[in-house]
Amino acid sequence: MGLFGTFDDLGFGEVLQLLNLGRKSGMLVVRQGRQEAIVHLRDGQVVDASADDARGAEVIYRLLGWRDGEFEFTRSVKPVTRTIHESTESLVLEGMKRIDEWQNIEQEFSDMNVVLRIKGSDAAERFEALNPEARKILRLVDARRDVAGIIRESGIEPVQAIMTITELIAQEIVERWESEPVSTFDPVARVKRGEPASAETPARPEKPAKLGVGSYFSARPPRAQAGEDE
Repeated sequence: MGLFGTFDDLGFGEVLQLLNLGRKSGMLVVRQGRQEAIVHLRDGQVVDASADDARGAEVIYRLLGWRDGEFEFTRSVKPVTRTIHESTESLVLEGMKRIDEWQNIEQEFSDMNVVLRIKGSDAAERFEALNPEARKILRLVDARRDVAGIIRESGIEPVQAIMTITELIAQEIVERWESEPVSTFDPVARVKRGEPASAETPARPEKPAKLGVGSYFSARPPRAQAGEDE
């Protein structure tokens, strides 16, 4: 017997708890617009979860933040490789904790939509001296992803991630990326900054969208660079 519905009926956390109490085994498919995630359960315990850009417990934490969408559970005993070892209860508690933390972060750090880029020319040399969290964050800084996207894709606990980003900015390893408007594009200035003079004029960043919990828990693609198809 299957189970299906929308998050207007049951929240994702409630669905997991229901399947856990019933000790169900099978596949739970969750959709929100074009986004889709697949969660596998065995005897009520989550054993694997995957989405387009993530796998493991991080997917469950994101899904717990979804406020709309639909779900469908199909019973199955097909073997699945276990990638999640936390209990279902622990996953739900940790996910709810992250939601609370993210709401607090957004109240204190208002620039979640700001795009970051590498600043220091010696960033490569300084990379090895950074701690593991800072290295993971730095690998995602590409003048396309905003702060919310970097934190989300890093998989680092949100409070620790924002502290790491703040420290990288303070050390002048990364900086806020403000694109140049067409009217002020200056190829000479680009050469002085070590950039190709023939590069296309970068587009001005889009108007920031309202953030809220979804800015972390709902994946958004990084902004396209100039010259790329959107």
